[in-house]
Amino acid sequence: PGGFGRWLSALDFALSDGLEIAVVWPDDGSPDVFLRVLAEGYWPNRIIVGASDTNRPSGVALLDSRPPVDGQTVAYVCRDRQCSAPVFTAESLEQLLSV
Repeated sequence: PGGFGRWLSALDFALSDGLEIAVVWPDDGSPDVFLRVLAEGYWPNRIIVGASDTNRPSGVALLDSRPPVDGQTVAYVCRDRQCSAPVFTAESLEQLLSV
Protein backbone atom coordinates (compact mmCIF):
# COMPACT_ATOMS: atom_id res chain seq x y z
CA PRO A 1 0.00 0.00 0.00
CA GLY A 2 2.87 2.41 0.72
CA GLY A 3 4.12 2.15 -2.85
CA PHE A 4 0.78 2.79 -4.52
CA GLY A 5 1.34 6.55 -4.71
CA ARG A 6 4.75 5.98 -6.31
CA TRP A 7 3.20 3.60 -8.81
CA LEU A 8 0.62 6.22 -9.78
CA SER A 9 3.39 8.81 -10.12
CA ALA A 10 5.33 6.49 -12.42
CA LEU A 11 2.22 5.86 -14.51
CA ASP A 12 1.52 9.59 -14.73
CA PHE A 13 5.11 10.20 -15.82
CA ALA A 14 4.85 7.51 -18.52
CA LEU A 15 1.66 9.06 -19.90
CA SER A 16 2.84 12.70 -19.70
CA ASP A 17 3.93 14.96 -22.54
CA GLY A 18 7.65 14.47 -21.86
CA LEU A 19 8.76 17.96 -20.86
CA GLU A 20 12.54 18.23 -20.45
CA ILE A 21 14.50 21.33 -19.46
CA ALA A 22 18.24 21.77 -19.87
CA VAL A 23 20.13 24.74 -18.41
CA VAL A 24 23.70 25.31 -19.56
CA TRP A 25 25.97 28.13 -18.44
CA PRO A 26 29.53 29.24 -19.20
CA ASP A 27 32.17 28.44 -16.60
CA ASP A 28 32.20 32.04 -15.37
CA GLY A 29 28.40 32.37 -15.50
CA SER A 30 25.53 31.44 -13.23
CA PRO A 31 22.25 29.58 -13.77
CA ASP A 32 20.51 31.40 -10.89
CA VAL A 33 17.97 33.32 -12.96
CA PHE A 34 16.65 30.11 -14.54
CA LEU A 35 16.90 28.04 -11.38
CA ARG A 36 14.73 30.57 -9.56
CA VAL A 37 11.98 30.10 -12.16
CA LEU A 38 12.24 26.32 -11.94
CA ALA A 39 12.29 26.33 -8.11
CA GLU A 40 9.23 28.57 -7.83
CA GLY A 41 6.95 26.44 -9.97
CA TYR A 42 5.50 23.02 -9.46
CA TRP A 43 6.76 20.88 -12.32
CA PRO A 44 5.62 17.29 -11.86
CA ASN A 45 6.79 14.78 -14.44
CA ARG A 46 9.53 17.04 -15.67
CA ILE A 47 13.17 16.25 -16.23
CA ILE A 48 15.43 19.16 -15.32
CA VAL A 49 19.20 18.98 -15.84
CA GLY A 50 21.94 21.56 -15.80
CA ALA A 51 25.70 21.88 -15.98
CA SER A 52 28.44 24.35 -16.73
CA ASP A 53 29.96 24.25 -20.19
CA THR A 54 33.10 22.28 -19.33
CA ASN A 55 31.63 20.21 -16.49
CA ARG A 56 28.83 18.57 -18.44
CA PRO A 57 28.57 14.90 -17.55
CA SER A 58 28.99 12.47 -20.41
CA GLY A 59 26.06 10.29 -21.32
CA VAL A 60 23.36 12.88 -20.58
CA ALA A 61 21.68 13.19 -23.97
CA LEU A 62 19.71 16.27 -22.97
CA LEU A 63 22.96 18.21 -22.52
CA ASP A 64 24.67 16.97 -25.69
CA SER A 65 24.99 19.60 -28.43
CA ARG A 66 23.48 22.28 -26.20
CA PRO A 67 26.23 24.74 -25.30
CA PRO A 68 25.95 28.24 -23.82
CA VAL A 69 25.34 30.75 -26.60
CA ASP A 70 27.66 33.74 -26.96
CA GLY A 71 28.92 33.23 -23.41
CA GLN A 72 25.43 33.50 -21.90
CA THR A 73 23.47 31.10 -19.73
CA VAL A 74 20.68 29.51 -21.73
CA ALA A 75 17.78 27.13 -21.19
CA TYR A 76 16.40 24.65 -23.68
CA VAL A 77 12.84 23.37 -23.31
CA CYS A 78 12.01 20.11 -25.08
CA ARG A 79 8.59 18.53 -25.51
CA ASP A 80 8.30 15.05 -26.98
CA ARG A 81 11.99 15.21 -27.95
CA GLN A 82 11.52 18.43 -29.97
CA CYS A 83 13.55 21.27 -28.48
CA SER A 84 12.90 24.97 -28.64
CA ALA A 85 15.52 27.50 -29.59
CA PRO A 86 17.60 28.48 -26.57
CA VAL A 87 16.05 31.10 -24.29
CA PHE A 88 18.12 33.76 -22.56
CA THR A 89 15.72 35.27 -20.01
CA ALA A 90 13.60 34.03 -17.12
CA GLU A 91 10.52 35.57 -18.75
CA SER A 92 11.08 33.57 -21.94
CA LEU A 93 11.49 30.38 -19.92
CA GLU A 94 8.28 31.04 -17.99
CA GLN A 95 6.43 31.66 -21.24
CA LEU A 96 7.63 28.35 -22.73
CA LEU A 97 6.69 26.45 -19.59
CA SER A 98 3.20 27.93 -19.43
CA VAL A 99 2.26 26.53 -22.86
